[in-house]
Amino acid sequence: MEEKQIEVNLKTRVRGYISYVHEKQKKEEEIELKKIFNKLSHSLKNELLIQAHEKILSSIPCLADNFSDEFLEKLTFFIKEKKVAPEESIYNVISKNKLYHEF
Repeated sequence: MEEKQIEVNLKTRVRGYISYVHEKQKKEEEIELKKIFNKLSHSLKNELLIQAHEKILSSIPCLADNFSDEFLEKLTFFIKEKKVAPEESIYNVISKNKLYHEF
């Protein structure tokens, strides 16, 4: 667009539209993946969750060093994915009886 000397206002609108289309496609892909995941058998879902989440848990030294593989496998079913925006704060919140680790 620089070579064609496109006005800044139009370039901004084009970039905004491209960004909008990209985000929309990303959301549609996520919905399709969830639909496919929900069609899997119970045992395949569990196997997939265990394998994906075990890698996350085993990469956290305080968990991997202090808990058995069996416990970590059971813990994989309690992991909830949370999407965060770039530059968003990630923190620990200590409640009365619970420790939430968000990352």
